[in-house]
Amino acid sequence: MTSDIGLDRHRSCIALWPTTLFTSCVPIAQCNGSLERSCLKTNYKTAHVNRLFSERYNQWKGDLHYHFEVFDDPQVALQEGCPKELEGRKDSWVWLCAHFQEHDYVNKAQVNKGNRKKKALLHHSGSRPFSYRMDARWRGGSKFPEIDVFGDVYVRPGNELAESLHTTMMERSQLVIQESASQLPPETPIESVDPP
Repeated sequence: MTSDIGLDRHRSCIALWPTTLFTSCVPIAQCNGSLERSCLKTNYKTAHVNRLFSERYNQWKGDLHYHFEVFDDPQVALQEGCPKELEGRKDSWVWLCAHFQEHDYVNKAQVNKGNRKKKALLHHSGSRPFSYRMDARWRGGSKFPEIDVFGDVYVRPGNELAESLHTTMMERSQLVIQESASQLPPETPIESVDPP
């Protein structure tokens, strides 16, 4: 399952994540493309967990990169900058310091920084990661937590682009629910239909 969330290349860093979180999920492959309600729900939950792990891992790695950049010299960061969460795992900090200096990573970080400056939509959610908001929406019973969070953090009075995008997303989400419902017995109430 770790390959589903892009962590297989970073095994030295994965050890910090609780392994029970990875083993408590049902793989999508077990559903074999079936359209049973329970299978649709399992696929959605698995996709949600994969996305949640990926986002939180990327946030964690980004925080470590920010910590690394506080130091003017990479050697000083390596020798004196090991964060408390990696105490006793110096090998992980050494790997991360080398990773943060790799040519490909540096180029990608610069491109991403430039892309963030070009954003047309600005969110109004503060520093709390979107994954936390999506998790709360999902636990609250939202069928489309991504769309709900988009509405929460981007849609503001006067922001016509965000309002238009959100309206389109809401309309399409209803189409997805209707399509899912068409695959189920006709007596199934639309409120109990989960998206694929």
